[in-house]
Amino acid sequence: MTVIALHFGASGRELFGLYHAAGEGAGRAPAVLLCNAFGHEEIRAHRIFRVLAERLAIGGSPVLRFDYGASGDSAGDESEARLEHWQADILAAHQELRDMSGANRVVWIGLRLGAALATRAAAAQPAGLAGLVLWDPVIDGHAYLAELAEAHAAHLYDDPKLLAGSAPRGPGAPLGEALGIAIAAVLEADMRALDLTALDHKPARKVLVFGKPLEGAAAKLDAQLRTLGCTLDWNIEDDASGWNSEAAMNAFTVPVATLNAITAAIGGWR
Repeated sequence: MTVIALHFGASGRELFGLYHAAGEGAGRAPAVLLCNAFGHEEIRAHRIFRVLAERLAIGGSPVLRFDYGASGDSAGDESEARLEHWQADILAAHQELRDMSGANRVVWIGLRLGAALATRAAAAQPAGLAGLVLWDPVIDGHAYLAELAEAHAAHLYDDPKLLAGSAPRGPGAPLGEALGIAIAAVLEADMRALDLTALDHKPARKVLVFGKPLEGAAAKLDAQLRTLGCTLDWNIEDDASGWNSEAAMNAFTVPVATLNAITAAIGGWR
């Protein structure tokens, strides 16, 4: 299997990517763009995305996975990170994938915050976008930041040395960082304003969701996407969220059921 490392995008904001060329059967399945999660979730999902890319490429889909600007191996400083910039990065990666593969159809797979970014970036209606796969999407920014704050606090309490060196965080105080990943004030404000249930554009004709049970914010998102005219399938896989823990990462756990379901869906995409 051929994997090509590359840099692409605007000068000064070059993005790093890995292109997985399609194996036998190329051309029958759509190309796939993988849109990363954020921070510690991106780290936890690194191996999962590599395995998923390999499976999709073997099945005939050329795949591009990449780092958003100001993250990973892409150019930029953490202080410059903004959700709107990352949405633009998705569009740049989409075009790069089309140029490299010659594909007429591209499906975006977004994980956690990447799912939210992909949904919002789709408002630009890029040529060739055939649909979205949203994996455990971040729906509500307030809830997401609360999750990050809780995970960060739990990590500090787990390590007395870190806890002793940390300042108490008052109610409403900026998060600043989560599990060692810096979050600038402007990025935190972007995250806080995120609300996929208020979406006012049809992101794609076809949307597949893998994640939590259809209740609360998930039920609201489901209703909103249907109202906007999406053909929507909501899939509840037992391991769709189970990968997102230190124990799973340390055990090299891969959510096989979810990867199988996604791979099968892409292979039969119409």
